[in-house]
Amino acid sequence: MFRILFVVAGLAALAGCETTAPLRPVTYNGKATVVSSNTATISFETGIVTGSEGTTIIQVGMDRFEPVSTGPTPHLHFDMGDQQVFVDSLASELLRLGILGQVWTPETQQQAPDLVINVAFAKTHHDPNNNAYTLDVTMQIDTNGLIFAEYYNVVSTEGDSLWDKWNTGSLAGKTRAAEMLMIRLVQDIQDVIAER
Repeated sequence: MFRILFVVAGLAALAGCETTAPLRPVTYNGKATVVSSNTATISFETGIVTGSEGTTIIQVGMDRFEPVSTGPTPHLHFDMGDQQVFVDSLASELLRLGILGQVWTPETQQQAPDLVINVAFAKTHHDPNNNAYTLDVTMQIDTNGLIFAEYYNVVSTEGDSLWDKWNTGSLAGKTRAAEMLMIRLVQDIQDVIAER
C-alpha cells in the first residue's frame, strides 16, 4: 500500500515539472506618471544566456535516498525568444499607458523618432535549484543627442521566503524577473520623457 501511495505521489510531482517555459507577454501594473505623444524605436540585443546544474534527492527504497543531478536546461533559460517577448511587451505597455504615442522597431520605423531605446540583455542566467532568474540588462535612450544609460540587475527571488523559493516553477520565476525588469524600465523611460 505504501509503495502505491509513493508511486502516485511521485507521478503527481513529475506531472508538475515543466518541460518548457516560454515567456508570455507581461504587463506593467503601475500607473503612468507621464503621458506624451513622443515616438520611439525600441530594439534589443541578446548576450550570454546561461544556466546552472540542478540537484535533488529521490527516494529509491523505504529508507534510501539518492542524489540526482541534472545539467543546465536550455529550454528553461531566458533566451532570445523570451527577450523578444519582453521587448514587445514593453512597447505594448508604453503605448497602452499613453507614455508614448507611437512605437516602431528599427525595421518598421516611419520617421525620425523622438527616442531611440535599446535594451541589451548582457547576461541572463537560470538556476534550476529554485528557478531563480538573474537578468543583467542595460538600457540606453537617445533623445536627439542626449543619452541616458542605466544598468539593471534583476534577481527573480529577491525578497522571497524560503518557502516561495522552493515552490516557484520556472515559468513563474521567469515571469517574475520580467515583471521586475518591466517596472524599472518603465519608470526610467517616464523619467527621461518628463525631463525632455
